[in-house]
Amino acid sequence: MKPRHILSILLALTGALHAQGPLTPPVGTPGPEMKSLQEIWDKIGGLETQVSALQSQNRQLEASLQNQKALTAAQAEQSGLVNPSWSTRQIYAGSVHSHSLSISPSGLAQVAALDGALKLITQSDGGWVVSVIDNTIGGTSGGNCSIQHHPLTGLPGIAYYNVSNGDLKYAEQGSGGWVITTVASAGDVGRGCDLAFSPDGNPLIAFFDVGQAKTMFAERISGSWVFTEIETNPTVASVTLPIDLECSANNTRAMVWIHHDGSFPSIRFSSCGNGAAWQNENNLGDYNISHVQPRSIRLTFTPTGRPLAMVASVASAGFHYWIYGVQNWTSLAPIVGGDNPNSADGAFDTLGRFHLALGRNSSDISPLDVERRTSIGTPAAQTRIHDEDDAAPFQSVMAIDPTGWPAVSYIDGLGNIRFATRNPNTP
Repeated sequence: MKPRHILSILLALTGALHAQGPLTPPVGTPGPEMKSLQEIWDKIGGLETQVSALQSQNRQLEASLQNQKALTAAQAEQSGLVNPSWSTRQIYAGSVHSHSLSISPSGLAQVAALDGALKLITQSDGGWVVSVIDNTIGGTSGGNCSIQHHPLTGLPGIAYYNVSNGDLKYAEQGSGGWVITTVASAGDVGRGCDLAFSPDGNPLIAFFDVGQAKTMFAERISGSWVFTEIETNPTVASVTLPIDLECSANNTRAMVWIHHDGSFPSIRFSSCGNGAAWQNENNLGDYNISHVQPRSIRLTFTPTGRPLAMVASVASAGFHYWIYGVQNWTSLAPIVGGDNPNSADGAFDTLGRFHLALGRNSSDISPLDVERRTSIGTPAAQTRIHDEDDAAPFQSVMAIDPTGWPAVSYIDGLGNIRFATRNPNTP
């Protein structure tokens, strides 16, 4: 009999026994007909131990199966046995001004979006399902949201800026539904917020405090939010200032953001190891980034744990990226071409290949291109997944599902959300 079948039987038996309430033998010596019940009750502790062990074994088997699926899919693609083209579909029609994509450890794709309210668009067998999380957002511009999945529970959390009252808020899904909390509310706080999780499941948020002109970091520890000031940012009031926060598997936290000082904006980077203080790299470069979008500067970690920063630069009509070495940053060859780059994102798949999503606002069409590099610094052929003339797609977000397939979500020029993937099994 399979472990999962045994587990189901034991769970049903244990639940039925517990439903009877405590078994209290009658006063005096129990009769012969009571001995079997007493013996079963005495063995419940042992059964619960076995159930716990089988649950752990079942989780390990599922993780192993997921890893095997990822390896099989990647090998099939690499060998040419499976090489599907990109498939793009519209998953939400509206007037979205901010969105964020995350794929859960089980492969569930979910998109958070601001469209007068905070909404969640969830992938399902029949298509995509839209639900409202918070309808008190207000405003049709200026807000932003960031979704990630909890590393232990697999459930989503969303950090977002409430335009109506200038608050930073956090929503998380639990067994009883969504719980919404206000992280910070003094003045105008929360613009540009970006969410990550530590390996042990603590939510982490980077954001701008406009009232205090500061770049901030918050972590929820034992139920309370702890705040760290990263840098004073004199002209942080621009609603489009981007920031991106990431946390690696070894609990290294890092963020990049755009710093304005009255002249050219500069790219700033700050990081901290597990339990260490934040350390700033004050300038990765000065770039004239006009019409900047929330996804125009991005950060990720390489498979070996090195930070990799990307920026879409209007001044050079190209995309720049840097990789952090032992003590300094190395600028890699830029990707040039096209008018007004407006968004860039990248992610590594299960084989360590680097996938890029690059959005441009060209004079004739508004393309969104993707490419896959076998190594970070080696250019690769680009595939166009959006080339309509309805205005520029923006806020492109790249993600990799657990089986190794890349996916991209973005907002088209009409305010609709589109989702593109190469996974042939995605509805």
